[in-house]
Amino acid sequence: MKCGIHEARRVLFAVTLTLGLSSPSIMPKIRTSRTKQPPEGFEDIESVSLCCTRLTSLTTDTKPQAQILDDYAKKMRDAENESHEGKRRTEALWPIMRISHARSRYVYDLYYKREAISRELYDWLLKEGYADAK
Repeated sequence: MKCGIHEARRVLFAVTLTLGLSSPSIMPKIRTSRTKQPPEGFEDIESVSLCCTRLTSLTTDTKPQAQILDDYAKKMRDAENESHEGKRRTEALWPIMRISHARSRYVYDLYYKREAISRELYDWLLKEGYADAK
């Protein structure tokens, strides 16, 4: 008997293939009670405020990082669900790629530029799909 999480991952895989995305691993994993807990500092990053980013429509100086990551996830869902009628395949993927790049750049800036998160937390965020390692 399969768990609901396995069914959800199978549906997610089918949706990403339908949208033309390369892999379902680009999306953050679903955290359950059986998944590995985030490293120390993940809870503390909620108090980290943002001083500057490239997408000003998604971020401000007063938003904590966890809320910013949630905003990126919300924008990604909206871009994926947006109608692509009358657009070429590449044109439909442009907003998704833009948001994915901005989210990856944000996590990169937190670690390398601002030094606000640890290496362990940065590696965990990459592994869980909050940012791309490339």
